[in-house]
Amino acid sequence: MIFFAILRLLQAILSSLGPNHTQYLSQLQEIIMAHEETFLAILQASTSCRTLAALRELSVVTSVICLLRPRYTDPESVTDENRKSRGFLSKLQRILLGLMQTFSSKVVCDQIVKHCVDRESTEHAGDDVLPTSEVLIANIKRTVLQIRSNLIGYARGVVSSSGLTGAYCCVIFSPSFIDKAIAKTKPHDITLKPADVRKIPMGILVEELSNVAGDLITAVSNMKKYTRKLADIEDMAMEEIIQILSQEMVEESDRLSNQQRRILAQKIMQQLLDLNDDEACLNIQIIENILYILWRHLEYYFIHCEPVEVDDFNLDISKTPTIHARRLQDITLQVDQSNNRGKQNSSFNIAKYNVTKEQIEQLQAESKTVLTEKLLKKVLETETIYGKTRSRVCFISAMVRRIQGLVKLYSIK
Repeated sequence: MIFFAILRLLQAILSSLGPNHTQYLSQLQEIIMAHEETFLAILQASTSCRTLAALRELSVVTSVICLLRPRYTDPESVTDENRKSRGFLSKLQRILLGLMQTFSSKVVCDQIVKHCVDRESTEHAGDDVLPTSEVLIANIKRTVLQIRSNLIGYARGVVSSSGLTGAYCCVIFSPSFIDKAIAKTKPHDITLKPADVRKIPMGILVEELSNVAGDLITAVSNMKKYTRKLADIEDMAMEEIIQILSQEMVEESDRLSNQQRRILAQKIMQQLLDLNDDEACLNIQIIENILYILWRHLEYYFIHCEPVEVDDFNLDISKTPTIHARRLQDITLQVDQSNNRGKQNSSFNIAKYNVTKEQIEQLQAESKTVLTEKLLKKVLETETIYGKTRSRVCFISAMVRRIQGLVKLYSIK
């Protein structure tokens, strides 16, 4: 308990200092590295996802770890002191992307919620408010959604870690929409495996985008319903109040007076309203992050990516330009400036991915059938019904316009 209290304190401190406070982030990184085994053990144990306590632990751990978003550094400036930290961050990145791939599956998340409800029902059957109540189910769903939001937010941080322009963004998803390598296993079969970034398709982002948009619309509808009930709580019939209490399975409600029942029902409605508001807020954050990631990846693959040709592998040594010696730890290719294809950006995308022309053409063909007008219209609807109440006004519509522009210009009919 002390450990997680300290993690929440660290998270609160960063919220007050801001996410770009380099000195504090360095100190936070040292704390996490000093307790590496503990953090990894929590991540490993939390993949069982059978209790609300395990989900809350994973939520806190991911929210803290996701603050350590990798930042691009010049390979020439790498020293022995920071090489260890870079390796640690790289390991965390693979693990978190693996968790993101797992939690992006709606099937898996629904199974996680069901397992948690069943477990809590067994362990707390004697409590005043049974865990099968609507309040506790909403709490479990919000915790799962918080984990998904942390992981998607971390992925966005990784994408923009090496630069804010398309040519320098970090590519972490393969150029494919159709081939969805989404975990279809049951929660108790989930294992923590580092993700191979070359095999995570963008299709999981599109599926997550569609699911989250639908969930947000549902959450807003529930908010309106609970708001109406709260406004009419004084005029609500006692039969309806008793029904609300029975749904929450409140014991000994028969001994309460009518006024006490009404107050208790009001507290339940307010709690459900707050939980749905939290769910809607998390959903809108996920939508914004997914749209940003999709836009950056489409921009990179359609505009900046230079596909590898078959002839590039059949090099004539006598005609090959001189390649200067480089250190083994360098992650970028040091290619002679005289080679036109050697003008690569400082990101390590080209060194990590061998994207062919056929893959780019397949992505262009898939983009028009996957990123449909129906899907994007559904996403825009979320900003209309909820996004405009937030501080980032018109961000979703701006991202949608840019994605539509890329698909229209570069998609293959």
